[in-house]
Amino acid sequence: MSSLLSFLSSLQSRHSAFVKRVHSFRVPLPPWGVAIMKVVYFSSMMGVGYYCYDMSSSNAAKKWEGKIREIEDARRRAVGSAPRPGGGDDG
Repeated sequence: MSSLLSFLSSLQSRHSAFVKRVHSFRVPLPPWGVAIMKVVYFSSMMGVGYYCYDMSSSNAAKKWEGKIREIEDARRRAVGSAPRPGGGDDG
């Protein structure tokens, strides 16, 4: 059991060292490279956001299309069967 715990603790320390080494590595970019990366980062998030918006709105339209039609038909039936003002029986 202690060998398992020692393995897990060494695994955690090795992982932390690896993460530190990866995150400390930097590639210097010229000013035009920085500008391009800013555009890429911004436009990718805008693209992903628009895709999520478009997907959710189309899914919502599909989901509620039948329900909306059902409600509209019920309203039309209710308006068509409503009694007319003034009695309606002129007999």
